[in-house]
This record gives sequence, C-alpha cells and structure tokens, in this order.
Amino acid sequence: MEQVEVTRELSRYVEQLRYEALPHEVVEQAKLCFLDWLGVTLGGSGHPLVEMLIRLAEDQGGNRQATLIGRDMLVPMLQAALINGTASHALDYDDVHTVMIGHPSVPVLPAALALTEHSNATGRELIAAYVVGVEVECRVGASVFPHHYLKGWHSTATLGHFGAAAACANLLGLTGDQTIHTLGIAGTQAGGLRQVFGTMCKPFHAGKAAMDGLMSALLAEGGFTSSREIIEGPRGFAEVLSPSSNPAAALEGLGESFAVNDIVFKYHASCFETHPAIEAILSIREVEKPEPEQVEEILLRLSPLAIEVAGKTRVTTGLEAKFSQTCCASLALAGGDLSQAAFNDAAVNSPNITDLMGKVVVETAPDFSPTRCQARMRMKDGSTYTSDVDVLTISKTAAEKRELLMDKYMDLACPLLGRAAADRLAEAVLHIERSEDIGEVCSLLRPH
Repeated sequence: MEQVEVTRELSRYVEQLRYEALPHEVVEQAKLCFLDWLGVTLGGSGHPLVEMLIRLAEDQGGNRQATLIGRDMLVPMLQAALINGTASHALDYDDVHTVMIGHPSVPVLPAALALTEHSNATGRELIAAYVVGVEVECRVGASVFPHHYLKGWHSTATLGHFGAAAACANLLGLTGDQTIHTLGIAGTQAGGLRQVFGTMCKPFHAGKAAMDGLMSALLAEGGFTSSREIIEGPRGFAEVLSPSSNPAAALEGLGESFAVNDIVFKYHASCFETHPAIEAILSIREVEKPEPEQVEEILLRLSPLAIEVAGKTRVTTGLEAKFSQTCCASLALAGGDLSQAAFNDAAVNSPNITDLMGKVVVETAPDFSPTRCQARMRMKDGSTYTSDVDVLTISKTAAEKRELLMDKYMDLACPLLGRAAADRLAEAVLHIERSEDIGEVCSLLRPH
C-alpha cells in the first residue's frame, strides 16, 4: 500500500492559503480568538514565571524586534514568542479544541504576531497565518487522536510546534521544500509531558512551541533541512508519539472546513476538564439556590480523562486549584465566580472552601465523554438536586459569545492598560483586517 504524503500535502495547504480564500465567519472567529488570546496574555503577563523568563531574556540581550505584551519592551522575535506564549497560558484561561485535545491559540499566535510585527506584515496576513496554524496543528492532532494525549503527551506543546511553524511559513511565503522542512524541523523538536501539569512548565510548553515553530520557519528559509516525512514516516511523529496512529486522517476533508470554527472559548479560569463539573454545579446553584453550609454531599460523575487531568484533591495554591475537580466545584457553589480573581491562594485555602471540598465525592463514569458531568447534591434535610451537563451542547448566540468574551477581555486587560486603552486595543483587533501595519496594534499592547 502506497504511503500517503501527509507532510507534503499539508505543506501545500500552508503555502496556498491566503486571506482572500477565508469565509467571513472564519475571519470573524479568528478575530475573536485573537482578542481572547490578548486578554489572557495581558492577564498572565505579570506572573512570576514570566518575570523569570524576562530576566533571562534581558541577560541574553539581542535585537529589539518584537513586543512583549503588557510591557514597554521590545526583544528578539524568538524571545517574544517564548515569553508571550508562556504568559498566554499562565492562567490556563485560553481557548481549547477537542480534536487537538489542547489549546490551539497559545502556540500559534505568539509566533505569528512576533514575525508579523518584525516583518511589517498586514492584519490580513496575520489572520490567514493564524487560521493555517490552527488547521495544521488540529489535523496533525487528528492523526494521533486520542492516544497521543492519553499516553501522557501535552498536545498543546507537541502539536503546537506544527501550528506555530505552519503559521510562520505562511507569513514568510515559504514554498516547496522550505515548507516541508519547516514542519520537519518543528516536528523533531516536539515535546512536552503531562506529568508537569500544575507547575510552571505547563505554560512554558506553549511558549516553547511558539519559539521553536518560529525558529523552524526561519531556519528553513535559510536552507536548513529536515525529513520530508516528519508526520507519516516510519519513525516520524505519528508512529513514535502515539500507540495508535492514522496519518491519513490529517488530510480528510482538507480545504472543506476550518478547524478555527470549532475552537471553544473558556469562561472559567481553570483547566477545561473542570468546566463540566463547574457548569453542573452552577446549574444547580442558579435553579435551586442551595445554602453551601446545608450541603451534606456532592457527587460528581466524570469521565476517566477528566479525573486524571484535573483530579487534584490536595490544593494549597490557586494554580493547583485550577486542576482540582473538588475545589472548582466548591468555588462554583460558594460564590459562582470562576474568573481569574477566584483562583488565589487565600481563597482556595479559606475554611468555607476546604469544608466544601471535603464533601465532594468524584466517581468515574467510564462511558462519559470528557465534556460531560452528572452532579448530585444531597442536602442535610434530605432533599436532593441533580444536573447533567455536556459543555459542548451549551449553545450561545454569536452576540452572547461576543459579549461574554468582551467581558472576559476587559476583566483581564483593564487592570494593566486602563479602560480607555483596552477599548482602543479591542477596537483595533476587531477590525484588524484593515491594518496595513501590525506595529500600530502592537504599540497598544505596551502600557505607557
């Protein structure tokens, strides 16, 4: 049986896609993704792990090429991709994609934005590159779905290398072997283990994928070579990094739809696998209005993956709480607020939250998808409240989604930029296809 040339076909797609070929709804979705990404990046820009990376960048020095978001600083492109990518995943508040089983924007946009700013590219070119990057990382993800992630690889990191590389190759106008080698250089650097979830290394994965993807495109432009079959080869990405792979799946329906349309935004500042439990508890809270101190027991029935990824039961920090089903459910019941402000060390260690956590029982439901939760709340008076939620079936109109995202963005951007500057930035992003110089937008990312 003849081997399908996955790497070559994806490379052709990367080379050929241009802004003019994008449907209106894809452009509008991409702009919302960009705005959401900027919000979470601004929100994460002051995180201690970002400060550490900035100190390292300052020690290394280099050309002033690209903006550090939330800072009045320009650094080398590779450092901008690394630091902005890490900052954007620091809060674990960024968007997700269920085929990728990861976060699509945080590896792609930091690399693409840094290169767009340095090369004086247009907003239209940035949008096209972003759409290409998301498409490629999700299609490579389809070739190893779901066992790559289940085995322990962090898909945001591994697949993100391909996404960032594809976006940058598109921006640079690479063709032929250059594009193939870009994917090859990125693919051989792909790494990132789920063992580090709940530590600084998880957001670092996103930044490293952005940095490596950008570097891959720059190296390929200069003649650097790699394998021509990095995805489908017998010792390539799919075969080596997944116990069960199907490289041909990466090409199914190529050009017929866009993965960016299936991106899911996060409205709670915690691991996406906690969102089914959060929504189930919020549903009970809204309808039944139970008093937290009257709760006897809360039973959460969740998929094995949801429990594995976000099953922390001992929580001492806000970061750990983002990966705890019991803590997130308790926060949802106690206050209903799951914004970034809720995930602080004092809040998650408060007596009312620790008391509620002791009443939460998590039970495995082997036949559940990772997006579903059944919750049963038993009160001290014997009454029982139930909820069954699948977060992918919670429908929102375009207007509702936009309003929620604007509220989230403002909540994250205003403390750093101020309301007026945050408004100007949002306006620029939501009309970025009109921008002939992305540098004007980037100037709005630097507090003055």
